[in-house]
Amino acid sequence: MNGSVNADGPGTYTLTYSATNSQGEVGMATRTVIVVDTTPPSLVCPTNMTVEFSNAAGATVFFTAQATDLCSGTVPVTFVPPSGSTFPIGTNTVVCTATDDSGNTNQCSFTVTVLGPHGVKEDVLAEMLALRATMKARRIPLLDMAIANLTLSVAANSWVDETHLQTKGGEKVFAEEANTVLGLDTFMQQRNNGIAKSVLQGWIDRLTKADRLLAAVEIDAATNAGAAPKQLANVLKEIINGDQAAHKQQYSLTILNYQIAWEQAVKLISRLTKKP
Repeated sequence: MNGSVNADGPGTYTLTYSATNSQGEVGMATRTVIVVDTTPPSLVCPTNMTVEFSNAAGATVFFTAQATDLCSGTVPVTFVPPSGSTFPIGTNTVVCTATDDSGNTNQCSFTVTVLGPHGVKEDVLAEMLALRATMKARRIPLLDMAIANLTLSVAANSWVDETHLQTKGGEKVFAEEANTVLGLDTFMQQRNNGIAKSVLQGWIDRLTKADRLLAAVEIDAATNAGAAPKQLANVLKEIINGDQAAHKQQYSLTILNYQIAWEQAVKLISRLTKKP
């Protein structure tokens, strides 16, 4: 007796049997075979990601994942939130789902952490320390000064969270940062300092951007607390002054302008929320 079926994947198939006796007579019979795929696809999830903020809304992040199935081959993966979304500052979970042609699913998840001003400053400090460690034999007072100032700027007791400073003493963060960028900028002007200008400029840009966001967050809070446009005018003017100073590469002045904006916004919030 012989039987055969050609099954290329899940589905319903007809199995045909045949038998031949000694007289050469052939008898045949058929049987229905249902092939079912119950195995979910194999899914490889992205590793956890950490990025720095792009603006107050967070950062736009892209990612991919791979999924394959024994029967369906390559399987598309969906993400919630989808790739290309703007993720807010903080830690966000992304759920990945792969579904094969038979409806079997597999899921995994990973996190996207968007660093706010505090995280960005810590990243810059870590990079500065790592680079300094490779130059131990050299005496570099300006870089050492910048590292010392930035270390004070990121001290936990001055911060509430990634985007908020303590209202009492928060101004010290800006002051230390102004000294940090002053040291970096002065060092950058020296010839043959041993560090690429693009690296030093990148640190300055990230630090000034972080301080601008700190001020902008307090301005938004003052607006939400009911500050009138006239009350906010001077605060916003300091942001503009800071932006103009940055354009002129006056980075220490840039941060001091952002500091003034932050302080004025904090005072507005205090007056608006003070109980009678």
